[in-house]
Order: sequence, then structure tokens, then C-alpha cells
Amino acid sequence: MIPLGEHYLRLYKMATGWCGYTPEQALASDVVALELAYEGRAEMLRAIFGSAASKTTEPPTGGGGKP
Repeated sequence: MIPLGEHYLRLYKMATGWCGYTPEQALASDVVALELAYEGRAEMLRAIFGSAASKTTEPPTGGGGKP
């Protein structure tokens, strides 16, 4: 199970990074709205640019290191 602080950080990154929310909008939004906004953005990008073999709507979990 992911710690609550990490979950909120993930939601904040999704809202401000992927969805373009301001910090104030991100903090004022409820969890369901943030997750739906991210899913909608991912669907929009797949519609515009196509999709890879993976159809995931989960954001990257971080790390940024080499595989």
C-alpha cells in the first residue's frame, strides 16, 4: 500500500504537470476529479498521437534512472 503522503504527491504532480492545473486548483480539487482529469488527458494524447502497445493510464512512478 502506498503511503498517503506519496499518494497526494502523485496526485499533485498529475494535476499540475499533466493536466495544467495551477497549484491552487490542484489543492482545491478532490481526488476523483484529479484522477479523472488525468485519465482524460491521457485519452486525449492517445487520440492525437496514437498509443504505444501499453494502454495504461497510470502515470510513471518516477525514478528516472536507466532500466
